[in-house]
Amino acid sequence: MKTKLHVIYFLVSSLCLGQSLGQSLTNLSPDKLQEDLIFFRTAIIGAHPNPNRLYDSQEFQVRLDQYESLLKDTLNSLEFFQVISSAMSDVGEAHSNVDISEEIKSYVETNGKLFPYDIHFYDNRAFILKDLTSESKKLSRYELLSINGKKVDEIMNIVDSISCEGTANNRSRIYRKLSYPRNFALAYYLFVDQSPSYLIEYKETGNGETKATVVEGVSPDFEVATILSPQETTPPYSLKIDKDRDLAVIKIKTFAHFIIGYSVKEYLKFYQKSFEQIAESRVSNLVIDVRGNRGGQEKLGAHLLSYLMDNPLKVHKYVFTKSLDHQLLDSLNIFHHSFSNKRFQEVDSGFVASTGKNDVLYTIDPVKKNAFKGDVYILTDGNCFSACNIFMALADHNKVGTIVGEESGGNYADSEGYPGAIFKLPNSGLGIDFRLWYLRSEVDDPGNGRGVLPTVPVQSTVNDILMGKDAVLEKVYDLILENKSQ
Repeated sequence: MKTKLHVIYFLVSSLCLGQSLGQSLTNLSPDKLQEDLIFFRTAIIGAHPNPNRLYDSQEFQVRLDQYESLLKDTLNSLEFFQVISSAMSDVGEAHSNVDISEEIKSYVETNGKLFPYDIHFYDNRAFILKDLTSESKKLSRYELLSINGKKVDEIMNIVDSISCEGTANNRSRIYRKLSYPRNFALAYYLFVDQSPSYLIEYKETGNGETKATVVEGVSPDFEVATILSPQETTPPYSLKIDKDRDLAVIKIKTFAHFIIGYSVKEYLKFYQKSFEQIAESRVSNLVIDVRGNRGGQEKLGAHLLSYLMDNPLKVHKYVFTKSLDHQLLDSLNIFHHSFSNKRFQEVDSGFVASTGKNDVLYTIDPVKKNAFKGDVYILTDGNCFSACNIFMALADHNKVGTIVGEESGGNYADSEGYPGAIFKLPNSGLGIDFRLWYLRSEVDDPGNGRGVLPTVPVQSTVNDILMGKDAVLEKVYDLILENKSQ
């Protein structure tokens, strides 16, 4: 607790922020800051379905009090963004977000000088994947050790503690998100340091000699957001059959059918046709690749599992919400989605749906025709989040296949989901959104705040990526050969 607040206090009081941004971004008085924090606090405490994943109610209130204590002096809008983002990160669930204001976005796009490298994280270490500088000596493949005197571990501790990208005690998602182009540069600028130039320490892979150089920041060549996300692409699924390897590969890039204009029926039709083709091919190994799948509708993952299981599958134990009409949000003029009151029964702390048939609580029967009975391998990484993480937890809990790759990006036993609340803080213009349902999956909770851990851990190195090598899938090839030789 002390460590995190000391980090925030240092950031919001640093000379770098005060000198480089104070003249260009709006300075907010303590009264305005307090007003925004109270607005934020009222909405989170009153409507968020589970703000106490990491801390009990009393401790969470104490933490909010301590954030309030940081607002005794004028802060600019970026400094206040760091405070509010840190407060939201205490919720510990990456569906709860703080977005930069239009003012901050415009400032960064116009004046920002960002860290000029794309980074790939491997084994919790940072490697330069792409060099955006104009220097003649390019540093791709080099390991990054420090920036402006802060070691990579320290930088990641700051980003993890202040940003809303992590879930509980799981860092897998934030490492993958910051490996996406420009995201590390954005996160460093927004959460760590706004210097126009960067003193970096680096070394060649496998070489113990540390070198240092100063590089100038680069102007953004993209539309700035808090953290960028890859766009879902179409088609959202594919099937490849490799008879030489006795293998079929189903790739599901997203379960968010509503974003890409596909229907649930189209997914189900794809599943049906795929398993028909797999049965006709008589391959004995199946790969399901959900790496990079940010989620969507968990029912789509459950239907996929129904081809791989002998027993009926229930997705959720219960769904909880604090209110049915959300009069509090209405009183704050906060937009929120509505839903049927018939699903829920009142309990002490809110309303819960735990029994009965509806579109939230359902059981899916196993598919008998063309069900797959061979060996199954499921490929995952830290970008597997939300409905994808639920899919992974159900697969792991029900012992469906061998999980290969990285820890998934969510919390094993629970998530938050549709509907949601979306609003802006009145003075700073920071965007806030969180979900109004708490979803408890039909799995055993390991209680460690982690995602789904792989049976066979594999990470792609920076050389793998630059050479176009899929180290995770190649590991599956090795496992299939090992099984055949036994």
